[in-house]
Formats: sequence, structure tokens, C-alpha cells
Amino acid sequence: MNEASSNGKPLSHATLEQAVSELLPYWLRMAQRLSGDPEIAEEAVQDALVRVAKSWKGFRGQATLQTWVGRIVIHCVRDRMTARKQPTGCQEAAPDVVAKSRGPVEELLASEQQQRVRTAIGLLPDRQREVLTLTIWEAKSVAEVGELLEISTQNVYATLHVARQRLKEILREE
Repeated sequence: MNEASSNGKPLSHATLEQAVSELLPYWLRMAQRLSGDPEIAEEAVQDALVRVAKSWKGFRGQATLQTWVGRIVIHCVRDRMTARKQPTGCQEAAPDVVAKSRGPVEELLASEQQQRVRTAIGLLPDRQREVLTLTIWEAKSVAEVGELLEISTQNVYATLHVARQRLKEILREE
């Protein structure tokens, strides 16, 4: 209650509760896309919210509340994935806006291709997968991704480039 929010005013418990209730679907979606597993996503977000509840008074307002908690969620996803020792993957592909104009054969082929891409994304190193997922599926700007992952924008650009190249290689190898 005594700590400043991003606008310099004290961050109240009520403000935190309201923000969490509004942003919870975003954090769950992000965690699911990063982990490829709804159960891990829920566990990671729960872990993150416990950490937030314990340390919210330490929130200094140097980032938005969404970004601060987003960082914690990303760390919790990493922790959960390490604990389970399983490869990560993208749970869902980008929305398919032309799906309605497809026939059954085209739908099947598109579904198979999406699964190949999800599997390939799961084979990327964590940082590459995170940058790719946040920029493509979460539609975050390079600056936002850098802030969430605590890396420079140049590093985001470089990592995104390498991730795309590696993804192409993986898909060619199949």
C-alpha cells in the first residue's frame, strides 16, 4: 500500500486485485502458449500470483503491473517446465481467418500443418520460443517483449531472426 504504482501513486490492494482479475485471462493464455500445456499454464499462473501476493508491496512501478506480473509468469512457466523436464511447445497457432472457405481436405491439411509448426516451435530453445510466441501469438511489440524478458530490443530482434531461421530449418528437416 505504501509503494508507488506506475503513475507514482500508492498501489492499493484493491487496485492489485482489480488488475489481476482483468489480466488473469491474458496471463493464462500467455502461459499456455509458452508451455503448450493448460495444466502447466494454470499451475504457473497460480505460482506467479502467490509470488505477487507475497511481494506486491515491492512493486516499484518501473514497469506496468501487466509487465511485472508477466515476467513472474514467464519465470514460473520456466520453473514448471524444468520441473517436469518435458519439451515445451506452442499450444495453439495463430487464428485461421480463411478456415471458413476451406473444404474438409483443406481443413485437414491446415490442421496437420499447424500441428507441425506447434511441434517445431516446441523444439526451439526457451528464449527463442518465448520471443517468437510473444511477438507472433501475443502480438507484443519488440519493446514489450524486451521488457517482459528483460532483454534489449536489439536482442529481441536478433533472437527473433534466429528463431525464425531455426524454425524454417526444423520444418525443412521433417
